[in-house]
Amino acid sequence: NYSGREVRKAVYESHKESERLKDPALSKEKSPLKPFNNRPNAVPKGSCNATPISSMTPVSKHPAREYPLPNKVAPGTPSPARVVTQKMAHGRQAFRAVIAHDQSRKLGSPGYNDHFEVKEKKQK
Repeated sequence: NYSGREVRKAVYESHKESERLKDPALSKEKSPLKPFNNRPNAVPKGSCNATPISSMTPVSKHPAREYPLPNKVAPGTPSPARVVTQKMAHGRQAFRAVIAHDQSRKLGSPGYNDHFEVKEKKQK
């Protein structure tokens, strides 16, 4: 579980990383900021939508990016959870969702790299 503060911090860090990568001398390969295509899942879960974020506009019109949240289980390693931001019509990046890989799927198995939206849990 991630708090709203952790999600907002990751969104902020993704914006900072995007600005840093505007320097042509820097390598984009090792950056944690990656393109997000919202492609249909290879092995969808029962009641889930075919794409990870059903409410997202097509990325062909508005590019999206994913940035990892901190890994609480194994600090210092990539987290399976990511924040997704998407470029909007006015040119700014907007938060779209938190997504994650299904950790029960083993490396090399069908759907290993599928993403699923993590729904917000309201505090009582």
